[in-house]
Amino acid sequence: MPINYKLYPDNWLTEIRPSILKRANNCCEHCGIANYQVYRFLPNGDREQINYFDEQTYNNARFTANMANLGEDIIWRVSVLTVAHLDHDINHNESENLKALCQKCHLSYDRPHHREIRIRKKRLNVLVFQ
Repeated sequence: MPINYKLYPDNWLTEIRPSILKRANNCCEHCGIANYQVYRFLPNGDREQINYFDEQTYNNARFTANMANLGEDIIWRVSVLTVAHLDHDINHNESENLKALCQKCHLSYDRPHHREIRIRKKRLNVLVFQ
């Protein structure tokens, strides 16, 4: 889901997010995968590290060329850390409410919350259109 940084405090990208990533040693606080780590999926669903790139390399245009050298038969992904609001309130930015999670773990954590929102919206639409 795209992030609308206008909804976050001015210091989100300069202070809050970096402090959470630093606290987590730049790794997912659930599964431990490193930020910008390149991995492939194994048949059992686990991930295997292929290579590691720092943020600068990740954002560099040559990154795509480097990934092509891994071979077309490898299903690869890049782990990018996010910061999750544990209570799902983007206005609650205390460090105990924030956790560094990779995208996979963040989506898994948010799944019940997203399901609840979908159910509420569906019920609201039924009520509105009756």
